[in-house]
Amino acid sequence: MNKISGVRAWAVFVLVSAVAAQGANLALEVAFEENGLPLQLRNVTSTSDVAFDSVDIKNLSQHTVRSIKFAVVVYDVKSSSATPATVLTGKTVLTNIEPGADVTVHVKFMAFTDMDSRLSKLGTTSGIGDFGVVRIDFDDGSSWYFDTEGRGGFRAKPETSEVRATEAKVCGPNKKPRLVATAEAADVVTPFGYFKCLDTGSCIL
Repeated sequence: MNKISGVRAWAVFVLVSAVAAQGANLALEVAFEENGLPLQLRNVTSTSDVAFDSVDIKNLSQHTVRSIKFAVVVYDVKSSSATPATVLTGKTVLTNIEPGADVTVHVKFMAFTDMDSRLSKLGTTSGIGDFGVVRIDFDDGSSWYFDTEGRGGFRAKPETSEVRATEAKVCGPNKKPRLVATAEAADVVTPFGYFKCLDTGSCIL
């Protein structure tokens, strides 16, 4: 079992160790600080079969949470930055989380075989998958929504694969990554693309 805590490696998203969808080569991340979310996601676990098995949650609202719906927003890092993200929505998980309470919710969301099947139909072979909350229902009948399609995903602005590679320092110091088409042409192979490592200031035509 893999466990991911809410310590941030980047501004909002945390890489889920080495977990990747078996066929789609998908790097998985968690929106620990989703904008406006009345919950706090803390630790997420995964298994060899399920991408998101359980999540520790604190209810920051003044109402009891009756149900939560999760989703994975997939960015195809090899396509144009203008390409819309794909939203894979899970089933509603019934809960009873009182205000201020800390609980572990057993999500069991997104079996790798199901993820591979759904992404292969879309032609997505590699990318980044962000896990977050899209709907919460409270005991007073009110609800909270996050419009992933309208906002382009959980991110304020999707990052390109070269930005991701630069932040991850895949090429080491004094080098910059440049996306290339094949693994054979690359110096570094990552879940979010193939890269040549260039000296700062050089370029590829």
